[in-house]
Parts: sequence; structure tokens; C-alpha cells
Amino acid sequence: QEYTMNDRVQWCVAAVPAPSWAAKVFPGIPVEEAMEKLWALIFDVCRVSTGDPVSAWKAHVAEGRRHRDQLNAWNLDHIHMTSSNGTDLTVGLADDATWEGASSKAENGTDFIANVPTEEVFCAPHRERVNGIVYGTKPYVYNGQLIEGWHVTFKDGKVVEHGAEKNASLLAELLSTDENACRIGEIALVPASSPINQSGVLFYNTLFDENAACHIAFGAGYPTNIKGGSKMNRTELLAKGLNDSAIHEDVMIGAPDTNVIGTTKNGIGPCYADKINRIGIRMCDLMDKETFAEKLKYNVAQKNMLLEKLYGMEGFDYETMLDDYLGYAEKLRPYVKDTNYTVQTLVKEGKNVLFEGAQASMLDCDNG
Repeated sequence: QEYTMNDRVQWCVAAVPAPSWAAKVFPGIPVEEAMEKLWALIFDVCRVSTGDPVSAWKAHVAEGRRHRDQLNAWNLDHIHMTSSNGTDLTVGLADDATWEGASSKAENGTDFIANVPTEEVFCAPHRERVNGIVYGTKPYVYNGQLIEGWHVTFKDGKVVEHGAEKNASLLAELLSTDENACRIGEIALVPASSPINQSGVLFYNTLFDENAACHIAFGAGYPTNIKGGSKMNRTELLAKGLNDSAIHEDVMIGAPDTNVIGTTKNGIGPCYADKINRIGIRMCDLMDKETFAEKLKYNVAQKNMLLEKLYGMEGFDYETMLDDYLGYAEKLRPYVKDTNYTVQTLVKEGKNVLFEGAQASMLDCDNG
């Protein structure tokens, strides 16, 4: 495990059908037919049926790298996942965490694909910065038995409450494997376009099912998800927030309506989230006392609910914020103009107008 978790060698996990597995995936038909159907399905989701699997995999790996590189460029502090099933989970990332996906690089510099299939980009959570509740969206096979309808609640990285509709005792057994089995070592994002997800089939096999939905992993994290982590010892990795355990068990938490918001280390994520959710407060709102007061009251109530109930922190005082920001409004008022009118007037006067295109347009969620 030490060699694979640190990518000291090239390694790959793949699967081939067995009669018992095929019968589980496709019950009620002859085993021979089930075997044929499972082979065909594996070839489909592993891009063998494309006619040119080598080219298909090269394109897929390139796309995965693009997603990985973008996530790393954002330099995220934490991600917040919500779903209508009740999931409301905030996952802080480990210190110097790095996203990986699609392909890996061994110590000798050789690129390799560790899992076939693979659809995920994944990162190392901070073992003490996971909070909230998460509901499983697919059954989990543990010791040959299904754990169904499960949920867990985290507080400061540790599972403090859990349950399941079926085999709850097995979930408890899994989480008590060792001291750190009740913490997570991986958070993985999987797109809804995943061919495993699109197939609609439950494989009863983690290799496939984890690539159908976003997931977390109870237990150990990958040292390679920490910059320079493969050269660190366990004490150094723990100091970065990487979890250590004898197990690494992937469980699926992605739903069709899962919403994932990442917050960068400069805190811009909540600002974009508020704007996209149409609850953001704009400069023109600040200029109108009644409009601003109404919007601020709604926002403060929402933020305080999260701060107090989810994070156990003290909320904001509405009246204090209202007075402070109405004061800011008067200081800013001389500099606030009707942009459309001002630009049109300047153009008609033959003046030059300078636009800051990158931040103002390309990164604005209304335009970019």
C-alpha cells in the first residue's frame, strides 16, 4: 500500500467479469447472458467500444488534466456541497493540497493511469476541517454486504453521528476500524457526464461506482495529494492535515442536483455564490437605504443560520452592520455613476474609454 499510495511504482486497478458479479449486476437472466452484458458494459464505460480506445483515452486524460489544473489554479481553501437529499457538507482542504486526476506520475517520471475506468479529480481534505452532514447516494458494499440509506455527520473532521437504513452495524464497524477511520482522506468530484453515471447501472463494485458520482473516502489520504508529500513521513503529512488509517473506503455522495461551491483562499467563492443565487447586494442597492436594509436583513439571517447552526460560531448583528454600511454608502456615493449613461456620453464626446476586461468581464459570472 505504501508503494501505491505514494506512486513509487506504476500501478493499475482494473476488473473483469465473474459469474457471481455478473449475476448480481444483471439478476433474473442466465449467467452466460449476464456475463456478456457485463463485458459489453465494461467495454462501453472504459471507452473500448469507441473503435479507437487509445485516442479516446488520450482525449479523456487531457480533459481530466484540464479540470485538475483549473482546480489547482483556483487555490481553493474549502468546498461546500449541498443536495436536496439533505447533504450540507463543508470540506476544508489540507495544507498545500493539490488536486489530481486522470493520470498519475511515478517516481521514475512515467505517466500512468491508476484506475480503469476513472472519471474523477480528487484532493486531500484536512482531517480536522470537515463539518456538516452527508447522505450516501448509492449503496456501499462492505465485506460482501450492502450498506444502504446511510448518512454521517462530521464535526471538526470526525464522524460524530451516523446511521443507515440497512446494515447500520456494518457502517459502525467500518468507522471504528482504527482511530482515524472515522475521518476522511479523499474528496473527489465526478461530472454527471461520466459514462458510468450515464449507464444508470449499479455495479456493486467501488472501482466503477465511485466513478459514477462525487465521493469521499473514509480513512487514509494519498500523500501525492500534498505538494512534495511522497517525500514526507507520516508525522509531516499529519501536520499538513492528511489523514492516516489502515483503510481507504470510497463511498458515493453525488446526487443529480448536487451543488459544489469552492472558496478560494481570498474568499471570493461566497461572493459568486450569492450573486448566482440572486441574493448578492449590489452597489445600486447600497445607494438606496430601504432596498439595502431589506436585502441586508435577509442576508444576515441566512449567514447567521449557517454560522450558528453549522459552524457553532457567533453571528453578525444586523443593526450594527446596517449603520456601518450606510456610512460607507455616503462616502462612496460621489464615485457611483450610471455606467451606461456615462460611457455613452463620453463616446459621443469623442473621449477614450478604458475597460478592464479580464476581471470586469471574463471572470464575471453574468458574462464569463
